[in-house]
Amino acid sequence: MLSSSAVFTLNLGVTMFGYGADATGLHSLTKFSSDAESQRNAFTNTPTVLYVRRDRSDRHRVANVFDSNGNKIYTFERRTMFSPIWSMYNADRLEVATVKVGIIHRSIDFHMKPEIKHREMALSLGYGGLSRMFYLNDGAPYEWSRASKYLERIVNPGGGSEEIRQRVAFVRLMRQLKFDFELLVDETEIDLEVALTTSYIAMNTLWGIGEQVETTGPTKVFPFISEKFYEDEEYIQSREVGMVYSYDSQDGDVDPVEIKKCGSSTVAAELEVERLCMDKAARTDESSQCEPGSTVNN
Repeated sequence: MLSSSAVFTLNLGVTMFGYGADATGLHSLTKFSSDAESQRNAFTNTPTVLYVRRDRSDRHRVANVFDSNGNKIYTFERRTMFSPIWSMYNADRLEVATVKVGIIHRSIDFHMKPEIKHREMALSLGYGGLSRMFYLNDGAPYEWSRASKYLERIVNPGGGSEEIRQRVAFVRLMRQLKFDFELLVDETEIDLEVALTTSYIAMNTLWGIGEQVETTGPTKVFPFISEKFYEDEEYIQSREVGMVYSYDSQDGDVDPVEIKKCGSSTVAAELEVERLCMDKAARTDESSQCEPGSTVNN
């Protein structure tokens, strides 16, 4: 009970500090850049997007996690508003992790990851400001920054120009004074549930909800299109969108009727059809109208 109350007080204090800093124009003074000499690798353009929001009917005990299509895929739940222990359930109501959000001790127990059963999150204070740090099996420290809100994997920490920081996740506050966060995760660099659980601790103990929100909506993520070639025909697949449709490699025709919807973003597939249409028109000097969703005929 005391631990939970302390976390609530800490989060309230951080929120009030952030709100006051924004209101007085001093927010920029609270951001530091001690690692300016580090080599920083850019964040991916095709992240997985999640939204973490407190439940309206029980905001002190339940937080919901939605995917980019609005489907609830995880929930964080605790028995009472005074408990520092949160259980994370998946859509099948299986407890996948137990998260302790304490003022002194912060830890995560993963129940379905034998390779990373238990992880501690430590407070780090340096020239770059406050951060929450943890380790995975690769031996590199991972750090959630209070200033940038990026999760970075640090190679050769403290090595100056030889220090490498790979950005693997990012968090944004969507609404001021509301527990409503957007989480972007590069799943090629870090496990989704690891990024989610560690960010949830940082949301409660590091960032607060008082900063001025400048976003106009969810981050727009463009799908990654990969092409696979076969002798008879070519299948173009979008891993992020979940679209599969056929393409004849000999005559260059793309039939939108053959588009099989596996996800929800038909627009991405139509844009790819348009791109193929215009490529074929350029090769054959055709002046046909290439509209999204149209078919190219020889």
